[in-house]
Amino acid sequence: MRLLLGSFVFVVCVVFAGDLTLAAENYEPITLATEHFGQHQFTEGRAALISRLGTPGLSAAEKSAILGAMGDFYCEHVGDFRNGLKYYQRALKLQPDNTDLKGRIEHILSSQKKYAKIDKLVGEIRRGPNWLVNVPGTKAKIDTLKQLVIESPDYYRMAEAYYCFAIYNVGESKDLKALDYFSQAKSFKPAINFFIPLRNNAEFVRTRLTRRVVTTSTRSILAFMFVLSAVLFYAARPWRWMTLKNIGVFIILLAVLCGLMLAVGNLLSGRYVNSESTQQMVSLGETYLYTSLIGPAFSIYATFLMYLIAAFLIIYVFALGASALIGKRSVAVVLNCIAGTVIMASLVCTFYLKNCDMKTKNSLELSPGIFFNTSDAMLLTIKGIEPYLLTDPDGFPNPGVSHNTNPPLESWAREHCPFNLPEEASKK
Repeated sequence: MRLLLGSFVFVVCVVFAGDLTLAAENYEPITLATEHFGQHQFTEGRAALISRLGTPGLSAAEKSAILGAMGDFYCEHVGDFRNGLKYYQRALKLQPDNTDLKGRIEHILSSQKKYAKIDKLVGEIRRGPNWLVNVPGTKAKIDTLKQLVIESPDYYRMAEAYYCFAIYNVGESKDLKALDYFSQAKSFKPAINFFIPLRNNAEFVRTRLTRRVVTTSTRSILAFMFVLSAVLFYAARPWRWMTLKNIGVFIILLAVLCGLMLAVGNLLSGRYVNSESTQQMVSLGETYLYTSLIGPAFSIYATFLMYLIAAFLIIYVFALGASALIGKRSVAVVLNCIAGTVIMASLVCTFYLKNCDMKTKNSLELSPGIFFNTSDAMLLTIKGIEPYLLTDPDGFPNPGVSHNTNPPLESWAREHCPFNLPEEASKK
């Protein structure tokens, strides 16, 4: 009898285990998605659910379970309760007796009713312009929302509330506070980027803050070095030993330096013309915009030369003062090298951020490497070829005029632009 009873229990267990295995196979995407969500791999987890949901022939039970899991994803991880509610309602239609789904739906509906006042305020703030700049009454709304959040610590859309605080502080140029609020919003709902563009906004603010810190630091260093150079130069009493030879040496060195930078600029201009990004940016036949030394792109080098002259003047003044005051020549040389490096690096950084910010504005982070790569940093003050070509045709020798991108302009260029050979214009 005991043997018979034991066999029956064994068979029942085997059948039950088989049922569980079958269920696990059918609902494996939910298990996989849950694992991904636990590791903050939200894209992969959501994709697993959506992929299975699109499979034909799903049973009502499995489809309902997957829709419920999608609802959980949007409510628990994203913070998009409107989408979550829709998924729960779709799941409930397939399983009307599912009390768990009914409870989730009831929780959202009761929360919407309980916090209707806060929801309305959050909606008004979020519908405002980006960063809420110059929007009347915004500060009062933010203050009210902060007070309501303090009074309701279990508010179900807390992530959105902190996002509102963040964008308000961005508009107020309080980047550190904004980044803190962005971080707190993400801590409430780590997948909030599926609902709100928090990541892009936070990256923009982080880059802007970095640019401000770098700009302020470099300008402060330049100001300090300028004052220090002036003090050292004055303390050295230049009226006692300054001669025309010192001034002549400065002018000669400056001319050599400017000539060298023009040569380097011409080389970089060639790199820029041939770079892949430039070829994608300009239309066929317009690359001659960048080939002339006095063409449109030359303005950035002229500006850089002005910065260079200012930096070299500060370095030269510092070197004269330091060399006159310091007895040991080796110490003076080392000190002058360090000061020159600091002054030049600070000024180049300031120039780059102010005049060549195309890359820094579009990149997510600033890095030391971008200050030494100008292949994507050229910035034209006017877009398009027409203003340059029509006002200074001699500055564009041998332009491409056979591409049919702008027939009237190309015809005009054949007549007015210089060509190496007279027949070359007709061939082009």
